[in-house]
Amino acid sequence: QAGHDALAGVKLPDASLGSQTVLVAERALVNMYVARDRTKGAIVASVTHQPPYYNDWPRDGSFLMHAIDVAGAGVLPWATTRSEWYTTIQRQSLVPFSIISGVAPVDPDTGVKGFPAFAWEMNYYADGTIGGDIRFEIDNTALHLWAVVVHAAALANEDRKKFVTAVWPTFKNALDLLIRWRDPKSDLPALANEDDNLALTSTLHGATAVYAALVAGARLAQFHGDAVTAQAALARSMELQKAMVRKYFDAKAGLFIDGSARGIDNAGSTTRGDTAWLVWPARLLEPDDPRQEDQLVHDMTSSLRDLRGETEGSAYVMKTVVAAALLGKEKGSRAMAREAVQRLANIATPDTLHFGEVFVTVPSTGGGPPTFSERVATPHVWEGTLFYLSAMALSTPERFDPEIAAFPLPEMPSMTAVTPAGGCGACWAVGENARRTSWMSWVLAGAALAALVAVRIVRSSFARRRT
Repeated sequence: QAGHDALAGVKLPDASLGSQTVLVAERALVNMYVARDRTKGAIVASVTHQPPYYNDWPRDGSFLMHAIDVAGAGVLPWATTRSEWYTTIQRQSLVPFSIISGVAPVDPDTGVKGFPAFAWEMNYYADGTIGGDIRFEIDNTALHLWAVVVHAAALANEDRKKFVTAVWPTFKNALDLLIRWRDPKSDLPALANEDDNLALTSTLHGATAVYAALVAGARLAQFHGDAVTAQAALARSMELQKAMVRKYFDAKAGLFIDGSARGIDNAGSTTRGDTAWLVWPARLLEPDDPRQEDQLVHDMTSSLRDLRGETEGSAYVMKTVVAAALLGKEKGSRAMAREAVQRLANIATPDTLHFGEVFVTVPSTGGGPPTFSERVATPHVWEGTLFYLSAMALSTPERFDPEIAAFPLPEMPSMTAVTPAGGCGACWAVGENARRTSWMSWVLAGAALAALVAVRIVRSSFARRRT
């Protein structure tokens, strides 16, 4: 009852989605309340000890924070407290390889091997103790930055200024890291850990998260008055977008496909999740780019097969559902997302209305429809939150992504008519900021980026001399 009292007045899905949908969405918020440490603001992935998910993951938490922002003013302090706690737990120095952490990445600027400063760890206990042993999940750090910007935009004026002042130092350090963590040959992110995997990789999964962080970072830096960082982040995002389309868009298939090996060994590492993030939160393509809807229809077709019981089961289908619900075409993938949400509401556990990290299809022995078994870390807070977000995207999509209106992008040049190998004309621009500008803008952008890189190299060299 305390959870329901704390959540009084939050925004819930439209009744047209069905009473079961509303109940399951409300339960997802109650589970978040239960999973939250009231002093630090940490929100654990699940209250389960087997598997040991009673930690706060930056990646999971970024979507939980967005759900808090969508839910409304009464719970906004939850995201503020968590974000301010994160300013106290960011890694502040280079960490060398250890036997339990796997191979360390090589810094693309300095050539030093180690886990870089100014990233967040795999996960944390509520007292700030490091939980997992995977030390540089680039998507963790990137998605946290994205969520911080979204939350800042959700706050009222005075609260927003106070919040940005509190988080800016650690935010900027992490943003600088992402700007420079670049493979000079491909313009994609340099090798790092991704999605709870020990292997060092650079895939669509990490790139989508980094892209979202760079664009969001450019917005917040511009708001904060740091024009150099704003332009450097936006310039890097434009470069990365071009590289992602060149690397991952298959013109023959008409789809984004990540063909790289990632050593997938956990339920969250699903390729559909990678292409879902490409749509949202990354918003890599313009809304009217037909490739976006083609991707969503393709991915939702696969997801609905899972939800209709035509496969053995699945995991994290709601990454795709929320993207389609928010940015899909009304008579296309968004209609498919509506069916998915209503099916998911009935897949949740019938008594407690929970989701696990995965669900397994259980065929009927009497010839009737299949049932579904929720498994792994039930109640899984992120899965429940993704359901809430999916239903809310169908109900009140205007509550999503407030940073787009609140924090305009800085003036920067745009690139058009990019044609990567294999085809694809007019591939890229950066949201509403695709503009024509003078050659002088290019010069200023280049100077800003060069200055930032030079500063980082000098700092790294100084650090090596001291050790």
